[in-house]
Amino acid sequence: MAPRLTLAETQAFLGDLVRRADSLGSNCDTDLHACVFAVVAGNERLTPLEQAEIYREQFWLRHRDSLEEDFPALAQFLGADAFQSFARAYLAAVPPSSWTLRDLGLALPQFADGHDGFAEGSATIARELARFDLGFITVFDAAAAPPVDAAKVAAIAEEAWAGARIVLQPGLALFTFKHAIHEFRSAVRQGEDPQPKSIDARPVRLALYRGTDLRVHQAELTVAEHALLVALREGAPLSAACERALLAADNENRMPGADSLDPGEVEAKLGGWFAAWAARGWVTDVVTSP
Repeated sequence: MAPRLTLAETQAFLGDLVRRADSLGSNCDTDLHACVFAVVAGNERLTPLEQAEIYREQFWLRHRDSLEEDFPALAQFLGADAFQSFARAYLAAVPPSSWTLRDLGLALPQFADGHDGFAEGSATIARELARFDLGFITVFDAAAAPPVDAAKVAAIAEEAWAGARIVLQPGLALFTFKHAIHEFRSAVRQGEDPQPKSIDARPVRLALYRGTDLRVHQAELTVAEHALLVALREGAPLSAACERALLAADNENRMPGADSLDPGEVEAKLGGWFAAWAARGWVTDVVTSP
């Protein structure tokens, strides 16, 4: 006899049904069969079980395809079969909770950090790609502020710059990775077929920002430039931020095989960096003490 289910029980049952990893075939238990026939009508062409199976399959296919679209570099790196397995594991652990597919992968990098199913030697790159792919989504939708007024900048007295706080665009995202994954992702987006072994094992510091063309762009940063931006983002005055940038450059000099970075050269580049940031719309305000 078919069970009597309340509306809430019916909704919960159908939610669990479509998220079921296994097919609704003959291996389903009797109670599950009875519940399906109780809540799914079927039609002249399909039994209730066959009709429910269509929805179950479409749940996985639609959400897997959405994740593949949002995480193209990760999908290319893992390969079709491994990415499908990873997507299924993610969807099982983090079921969709939003009305929009845009939010489907927001927790994917965090899930990847604890995922132990990656092939040997690929976990670090996979996790970096997950973070970088997601960055393109969040930066595209990030809030934006008008760029800094050039007249205001020109009017700032020279002696006020040391204590000035430079306000950065809220949508500017900064990353530090152990691999040059941005090159791999660019190749994927350009329709190429890059191989995982092509990813260069060198540390990179990257910025993502939305340009005036409403597209997300990437920029590779030097060690000092990245450290300066991070310090400014944290609210440090320009003088303190510059000290952190110089310290980062000095530490980089101590790394085996690193290119020499003269502190004087870093200081000379600060003006050029600021001009480039302003041109890209990264700087939204310069706040000086009264």
